[in-house]
Amino acid sequence: MDDLEENKTITNRLGGHDLWSPFKTELKAKADPVVEFKTLARKDAFERMDNELKLMLAKAPEEHQDAPVVNVVKYVRRIRSISTLGQIKPPPEGSILMYSQIPEIPASSMKSVLDKLVVIKLNGGLGTSMGCTGPKSLISLRRDLTFLDLNVQQIEVRY
Repeated sequence: MDDLEENKTITNRLGGHDLWSPFKTELKAKADPVVEFKTLARKDAFERMDNELKLMLAKAPEEHQDAPVVNVVKYVRRIRSISTLGQIKPPPEGSILMYSQIPEIPASSMKSVLDKLVVIKLNGGLGTSMGCTGPKSLISLRRDLTFLDLNVQQIEVRY
């Protein structure tokens, strides 16, 4: 993303914040292919977020157009505060149950339990052989839907 194009982004509108600058620095370094991949994935996410904000703000009344930008700035700052993967800790001991430890649920309670269900679906490789610079789950398929959106729809229809 060149500087001229970057100045047009919605997320830079608020107070001239350059939300992309830390990522540009990482990308210029290109010291490690993993760092480069993660940085490009962030860049793709940044651009996608900006496009979504533009679509959302186009529909918003003028007096409400700065609120989403403020929220995005807060979110990006929070993400930046987690600077290394070393800061992410495993869950506390005993917080994850083995399947065999899960108690049987009576049929009368099934709906309320399923309402709390979270499904995590892993879609295999990163798609580098297809030229992807980010996760395949974020590739747009049609009508601005991604693989991830399609998976959610499939789960909602099935359950």
